[in-house]
Amino acid sequence: HDNGLAAGLVIAIQFTPTLFLGAFAGVVADRFDKRKLMMLTQGLMAVNALVLAALTLSGVVSLGIVYLIVLANGIVTTLDLPLRQAFVSEMVGEDDLANAVALNSAIFNGARIIGPAVAAVVLLFTGSGVCFLINAISYLAVIACLALMQVSELNPPARAPRAKGQVREGIRYTWAKPQIRYTVLLVGVFGTVAFSFNVTLPLMARLVFGDEKAFSTMTIAMGIGSLAGALFTAARKQPSARVLLAAAIGFAVANMAAGAAPSVLTMLPLLALMGVCSITFLSTANALVQLSAAPMMRGRVMALYSMVLLAGTPAGNLVAGWLADVTNPRWAVSSSGLGVAVGLLFLGSRVRDPRPVEPEAVTEEVDRAVVGVGVIIDDEAVADEATMIGN
Repeated sequence: HDNGLAAGLVIAIQFTPTLFLGAFAGVVADRFDKRKLMMLTQGLMAVNALVLAALTLSGVVSLGIVYLIVLANGIVTTLDLPLRQAFVSEMVGEDDLANAVALNSAIFNGARIIGPAVAAVVLLFTGSGVCFLINAISYLAVIACLALMQVSELNPPARAPRAKGQVREGIRYTWAKPQIRYTVLLVGVFGTVAFSFNVTLPLMARLVFGDEKAFSTMTIAMGIGSLAGALFTAARKQPSARVLLAAAIGFAVANMAAGAAPSVLTMLPLLALMGVCSITFLSTANALVQLSAAPMMRGRVMALYSMVLLAGTPAGNLVAGWLADVTNPRWAVSSSGLGVAVGLLFLGSRVRDPRPVEPEAVTEEVDRAVVGVGVIIDDEAVADEATMIGN
């Protein structure tokens, strides 16, 4: 109903559980069988999608019901994210880890934009209920793939033992390694300000260009760009901080220009560039963080990464929806690029290439990073300790 704030609230509800439960999900990922847990989470998400499809197709769905289903799905997704990302290292050997992480991240992040593009095409010929039904069915393929895996060929790391303070352990470890810390902080800025296009683009299509079908075209353009970015990132053997920063700069510039585009036609190539840059940025950041983390800490580190990436999205979408309502959608679109530029100004120079952890140094590094849990250590001391560990 042309309500930007309501659209932003749906997105906010979806990602809010990550803010409160993300760190605990990382502990679960480090302690239990990731493959079996993913079969459970994928099944629960399939049920959510099926319920939404049934209610929509029957015509009884309401905004309140959508809020509840989105909340339930957000809770399950909070657990599923660190499981999926940390599971990559169990499927491949060390020689292929960097490329596998990049490929997985490219597919995951690309799907976040390509998926809505496919849905936009379906919407042109059917309706939202059919989209939800197709989504529900798609989970069966994921569950089948997990079930058919040869468990004997996996490479599971040593599971973290049950102990107190494991959430704090993961937080302290993440903060103690500068090459993880600053990358995660920059990702947090990106997640807060850059993922408002699910709110702003429909409003641009409807209120600025006066054509609801233009939203499908816009989403498809971003999807094409995202696919190109995913292929580019997956083809690289090692992630690079330079590529990360170049992608963030490209996104900021394209986003600010897209807000000022005079027509849909001139906006499309800018949206494609935004798709390329956003997927390249997120995929590279994901790979940088995973390759810098010790295997037995990877679940908790990636849970914090996902929490930081997604936790800011609710506030960012609410602000974008509000800004579109009180000004116009153009300002809401351009503000995303401006926010990324500000984040780069403060954090960009601190991002570094990963320093892979030697296997024999893993235990010592974890012990050093979490020493004195509950004792306040100033930031300089942490930085010095992390430098010593890196050396």
